[in-house]
Amino acid sequence: MRPALFSLCLCLAAVLPLTGASAKASAQKPALAKAAKVKALDTKTKSGPFNAANPADIVTLLSTMGAKATQAKSEDGMVFLDVTAPGTSFGVQMIGCDPKGTACHAMALFTVFDKTGITLAQLNDFNRSQFACRGLQTPDGQPSVMYAALVDGNMTQDQTKAHLGVWQGCLKGFGEFVGDPVGFLSKPHS
Repeated sequence: MRPALFSLCLCLAAVLPLTGASAKASAQKPALAKAAKVKALDTKTKSGPFNAANPADIVTLLSTMGAKATQAKSEDGMVFLDVTAPGTSFGVQMIGCDPKGTACHAMALFTVFDKTGITLAQLNDFNRSQFACRGLQTPDGQPSVMYAALVDGNMTQDQTKAHLGVWQGCLKGFGEFVGDPVGFLSKPHS
């Protein structure tokens, strides 16, 4: 279990804002994957307190990271956001929201890959190899990946951004899995 936690910490450290010489060195490295490419967050760009439980603040946070988020709908204590970023698109479902849709208890990030032929057994094997990402199959048989996190008004932008960084890792890993399930599952995962 320790290697999995170490890998998660490395993933989180990789998305924290960089300063000084480390930012210059990092800027010269190629991007890991188009789907995982999002700009570093400048936490001073938003005035006023940040509230991770408020979908509007999630929209603003995503915009500072180079993504465009719009509210798709709101119903039964849930707020749905459509997000597009360079090379990817995904959904955010804010869950357990108050009647105004401004105080939510959790967010689930998800996307569907346009690929057929992934079996439920392969999805189960993917899930066993992962710490935070969950692979699912849509009703029409397409592979989907999801990451969920509890949110509240005490979370900082950096903490919320860390969850978005884990999500970026989910997108990258699931993209590799969908591209070659047998090859992905034959590699050791910790």
